[in-house]
Amino acid sequence: MESAAEGIEGRSCLLLRYASQNSLDESSQKQVQNNGSREKPPYRNALHTNKAFETMNIMRKQNLLCDVKLIADGIEVNAHKMVLAACSPYFHAMFISFEESKQDRIVLKGMDSNALTLLIDYVYSCEIYVTEENVQMLLPAANLLQLTDVRDACCDFLQCQLHPTNCLGIRAFADLHSCLDLLATAENYIELHFAEIVECEEFLTLSHEQVLGLISSDKLMVSNEEKVRIELVEPFTTRGVKFTSVLHSV
Repeated sequence: MESAAEGIEGRSCLLLRYASQNSLDESSQKQVQNNGSREKPPYRNALHTNKAFETMNIMRKQNLLCDVKLIADGIEVNAHKMVLAACSPYFHAMFISFEESKQDRIVLKGMDSNALTLLIDYVYSCEIYVTEENVQMLLPAANLLQLTDVRDACCDFLQCQLHPTNCLGIRAFADLHSCLDLLATAENYIELHFAEIVECEEFLTLSHEQVLGLISSDKLMVSNEEKVRIELVEPFTTRGVKFTSVLHSV
């Protein structure tokens, strides 16, 4: 038979457990209320996107779940429409609205195959090497696919390459592809280094009108205008070009 002391002890334990549970419930309710008034930010895995793209790139190289082949110069590049559409406005429009959305082979006319390969690698890896050898094919291809970050990287690269021997060509290239910042930088460089530029071979490729356009600027930085006058006349005289109007502009 249970003693009176044991009965009292048992009831005390029950009361303690009940009180503890009530305290826990009250604490939980307060915590919920506090969380409601000041929400904590969600857990975010900073590496999640990188890992996902790394896996998709591996799958692309193994031709797993690829649903489109991009073709340039007869070279085929496997890819996933979803990835292309997410990263390129050009492909987004193509696969959402146009007839190509139903096709699994897309021929990109006028696209350099090496540039296409580099750009699709970039879409999956977020990395691309811009070099002297590939920048002239890479920039127009990036323009076409509307990969503006790659285009801007190409423009930054060309800005760093500006030199009296190539600035005229870079300016023409920037103008052709509507790279306005690069164009402005090249024109400013030409104005600052004009006396050196007229001594370079690239200057000889300019037309009469192009030379007039250059020397009509009042921002040209030249320390010896007579030297520039002579440099302007000599190369074009050998080509049989009459530069009376040019001389009047100097």
